[in-house]
Amino acid sequence: MFAKYVSPDVVFRATFNYYEESISFEKDGQRFTVYHTKYPVPPEPNLVVIEAGSDKEELYFRAFLGKYSGECGTEEEEDRFSDELSKIISPEFRIEGKNLERKLIETLDRIDAGLFEE
Repeated sequence: MFAKYVSPDVVFRATFNYYEESISFEKDGQRFTVYHTKYPVPPEPNLVVIEAGSDKEELYFRAFLGKYSGECGTEEEEDRFSDELSKIISPEFRIEGKNLERKLIETLDRIDAGLFEE
């Protein structure tokens, strides 16, 4: 669980739902656990931490714009969100647990300062 790498203060600031997983997701036959929140500061990006179901040390993090699954009203929008999750599971967004809290704080600081870029 990613909570072992991130302090409660940062989880609260990022508005994650108290370490509860949002959804499970499958890619290439492997199951992943997705922790998701929509950060309530414009432009309201999605913050996503993904961990591999078989290896809780395999973590990915990304912030991106767009609707999340709970906001999607069409199959096309749901597919777009699923595609974004699939993109996260790549070497580009893989992060070591020891660096996750720092990366979250940097991302939140950029958003709060109005400097967010995907």
